[in-house]
Amino acid sequence: MTGKPTYEELEKRIQELEQVESKHTRSVETLRESEGMLRAISDTASDSIFCKDINRRYTFVNPSMLKLLAFTKTDLIGKTPEEVFDKEDAAIVNEVDDRTLNGENISEVRSININGEPYFFHTIQVPLLDSDGNITGIGGIVRDITESKQMEKALRESKMRMKAMSEASFEAIFISKKGICLEQNMAAKKMFGYTNAEILGRAGTEWIAPEDREQVMSNILSGNEKLYEVNALRKDGTIFPCEIQGKMIEYQGRSFRVTALQDITERKQAEETLRLMKYGVDHANDGIFWLNSKGHLIHVNNSACNTLGYSREELLSMHIAQVDTKISIENWPDRFAKLKHIKLDKFESQHLTKDGQLILIEVTSSYIEFEGEEGIFSFVRDITERKKAEEMLLLSKQKLKKNGKELKVANTLLNQEITERKQAEALLRKNEKQLKTLNKHLIYAEEKERSNISVNLHDTVVQTLGLSVSKIKTMEESDDVNNVAMLSDVQELIEQSLNEIRQLIYQLCPPVLKDFDIATAIGFLVEEINEKFHFDITFINNLEDSIDIDEPKKITLYRAANELILNIIKHSGVKEAKIEFSKNKSAVFLKVEDNGIGFDMAAINENHFNGFGLYGLSERCENMDGNVKIESILGKGTKTTICLPV
Repeated sequence: MTGKPTYEELEKRIQELEQVESKHTRSVETLRESEGMLRAISDTASDSIFCKDINRRYTFVNPSMLKLLAFTKTDLIGKTPEEVFDKEDAAIVNEVDDRTLNGENISEVRSININGEPYFFHTIQVPLLDSDGNITGIGGIVRDITESKQMEKALRESKMRMKAMSEASFEAIFISKKGICLEQNMAAKKMFGYTNAEILGRAGTEWIAPEDREQVMSNILSGNEKLYEVNALRKDGTIFPCEIQGKMIEYQGRSFRVTALQDITERKQAEETLRLMKYGVDHANDGIFWLNSKGHLIHVNNSACNTLGYSREELLSMHIAQVDTKISIENWPDRFAKLKHIKLDKFESQHLTKDGQLILIEVTSSYIEFEGEEGIFSFVRDITERKKAEEMLLLSKQKLKKNGKELKVANTLLNQEITERKQAEALLRKNEKQLKTLNKHLIYAEEKERSNISVNLHDTVVQTLGLSVSKIKTMEESDDVNNVAMLSDVQELIEQSLNEIRQLIYQLCPPVLKDFDIATAIGFLVEEINEKFHFDITFINNLEDSIDIDEPKKITLYRAANELILNIIKHSGVKEAKIEFSKNKSAVFLKVEDNGIGFDMAAINENHFNGFGLYGLSERCENMDGNVKIESILGKGTKTTICLPV
């Protein structure tokens, strides 16, 4: 049996109890402080914190959990997942809770609907244990990662869109770092011919023609983001013009350069075609006018400016009614509406130049729509000269029509005459050679006959007369006085006849023709005529040396000079004349000139020429391929020029 405790034992027990109580008090305070800290953390945490009992009923939720689920604390405490979520989402929550109650620590992402909206959560759940290690509930932390998931999704979709856009782009796109290529799109692969593996590690300038690489590298290193043009180089070595632009981007803390290249070959060709077309329009011979729907000029070419006398600036400030006299501001709307309906029209009009002149024009106008604006495009041709020509042609046609019958008859007659003429010409050509030969023979025969006559006269008549004179002289010396006077008269007559016969012989066959050149012979002829007829004929010989021409031409020239001088003596009415003889490389010229009464060339016919002996002279010269030119004015004399080839 236990005895009563002593005072010391009681005091000691009291002290122990006090120590225990003090320790308990400190533990309670520490626990209260810990609970306060946990409460503060739980209340201010952005993550949702909850506890459930063994039956999955919520026993604790923090404000973030209440805000997420849009519940009050009273509405949520004591409720199971089936009472909070729909059936499908409650099954998901229960599946995780089952695993936790089976002792599994859970950390995973799951998606459930809250108030009809999908949410993504990163959930951490652990089993709650009592002091004996038995599971008494569930504790968990839920982090709303919906926004992060949406951002990840958006980023993935953005990457996919960017990739799709890059692959669908007509531009070649390269991604590089410090000038080294890392990636290309499909357009770049098609444009340059490199595979994705081939482009890795290559310098970006390898896609550029050598002459432009320095410029491109400078733009890469300087970070230039402006658009510029260079010549690009394909894998096969072909070069083409391109437009290039680069831009620096930041991705995951690193700097990259995105470069886009566009093949502008077609654009350059189009620009060249446009330039040529513009040059052609500006330098076209026809005037070109572009009008807007109001009738104001918005483009004119050089020809339009030159024809009208206005500068381009002046015309572009004008209305077409100020240029075209048949268009007015009032009738323009109707004309425009008509052309808009028929699309194309061709008509004639008049343009008024700056200096007030009217120009007849032909206009071809087309209705056009360009970049949403209506207008008229016109070609204008100056037809002033054409109109004049058309008027002249019309008059000619009228005259031709009026005289058609006469022309037809005349044409028939002309054809007949041409036929006859051709036949005559053929015959003439056939006989011409024969005539020339005959003429030469005639000249020889004539001269031979003259020579024979002179010989005969000399050998017969002259000798006989000479003998008669001799006998008469003998009779005179006789003593028969009755016959002396008569014989003296006979002698005088016979001597006169003898002189005349000698002169005739000289004329028939002048010795000078055989003994001297033609110029000297004509000189002797002039001296004889001057002495015989008491005439003053001046002979001018322009030849420095004597010339040798064939005998027919020599005879013709001598006889022509004699005949022309005798004509002057008989018909000119003057006592003076001039004969000039000259020569060039191919012909000789005999010119006989007087200042006498002359004659009317128009009134002289062939019979008169025969009277002067000129017709036969002309024929003889023409047969020698020469000609005779006669110039005469009534009251002012006559000049005859004979030309014969040598």
